[in-house]
Amino acid sequence: MTDQVEAQQILKPWVRVLPIALAQVYLNFTVILFAFGPWPWPISNKLYFYGFLGAAHLALLMGYLSRCFSNPVEYRGKINAITLLKFSMIVNFMLIGPTIMAASGGRIDLGGALADPGAAYQAKMDVVEGSSIILNSFRFVLGPLIWPLLPLFMLYRDKLNKMAQLICMLLIFLGLLTWVMMGTNKGLFDFIILFSCFLVIKWIKNNDPALSKKMLRLGLAFIFMFFLAGAFFIKSTTSRMKIDESPRYFPHAQMYSNDQSVFVRYLSYDQQSFVRGFSAYVCIGYYGLGQALDKPFQSTYGLGHSLFLQLVEKRLTGKETITKRSLPDRLELENGYDKLNYWHSIYTWIASDVGFIGTIVVVYFIGRMMAMSWLDVLTGKNPFAVPVFASYLLCVCYFPANNQAVAFGEYFSAFYVLHFFWLKTRSKYSIVEVS
Repeated sequence: MTDQVEAQQILKPWVRVLPIALAQVYLNFTVILFAFGPWPWPISNKLYFYGFLGAAHLALLMGYLSRCFSNPVEYRGKINAITLLKFSMIVNFMLIGPTIMAASGGRIDLGGALADPGAAYQAKMDVVEGSSIILNSFRFVLGPLIWPLLPLFMLYRDKLNKMAQLICMLLIFLGLLTWVMMGTNKGLFDFIILFSCFLVIKWIKNNDPALSKKMLRLGLAFIFMFFLAGAFFIKSTTSRMKIDESPRYFPHAQMYSNDQSVFVRYLSYDQQSFVRGFSAYVCIGYYGLGQALDKPFQSTYGLGHSLFLQLVEKRLTGKETITKRSLPDRLELENGYDKLNYWHSIYTWIASDVGFIGTIVVVYFIGRMMAMSWLDVLTGKNPFAVPVFASYLLCVCYFPANNQAVAFGEYFSAFYVLHFFWLKTRSKYSIVEVS
């Protein structure tokens, strides 16, 4: 099958808009959950707050639509997907052992981490500052080769031999265990999102005739995996706080949960606890955003959008001169809103560099680049597009929380380096004129 015929078969209108349709449903749901969920979040200027979020969602949509109906382009690089995947497999194999030791504080106790995630999390925090500096430096340098493993494996595993497939699956499994041993739920949710989405992408690329039935079954499996991860999430958060259920009181806002909310009113005790904890986890970043919208703009000159860059400033200069100008830092200083314990949403981090009006522009380009990488994943041979699209996928999922794509060293290097190679190897010539 030629590239032209393949592109024509794959790029149906609904396929082109699938990511942005799901993103809009998800993001608007989080806003509804914030407004009507079990936590009555106090917002001083609701018109400005919801108007900003509406503008941000519209900017993401318009940016995506500006490119999703364009023609896919050719790949002019020399590295194919299998080569990049094998390099990623080697690098992950080299680092998985030291990573597990650092994450577990040198004490591998999976049973203990499952029984008391809070203790595992605290053990990780006790050692992270000292013993993992060298390891994190290696992971920063090798980030562009660490990140592609899961998305590339999901799409191209059939082109690997059985041994390579087993090694990749083992590395992914050990990566998940690393998150569990840290008492942290983020990696589990990330895996569920990426695994589900790239499985659907593989079916779409293969023009699977049973696509609709498989997507329905995957949806049911996704819900099951989500609730398993959610159970660990509740276990980890309550374990850290030494309580038996999700908290009912948020001290910073002096706010009690509302058990009469439509989201929890008719649920059982355990179900209410889950929804209350999930809602707080997803929506607290919007509360931080609501406070940040009232702050005057003080530019952080490119450092404000990334926690990693702020840590670099402190390590290189011993000071936080620019970092202290960021909105999360000012919220902590002026409002007592803890920078590292609470979310702020992606908008607050980006606005530290470019202001909130500039943030709307940045979100527009996030949507635009997401559409470009989506087309390249579906129809092109560009291997760099796959991990780039995976970055945008998680970036949008974490919009209510933080700027996840560049928050940590290895994510930062992976995001920008893979973007460079992706854009550099995109040809200006279209594969085909697709109507």
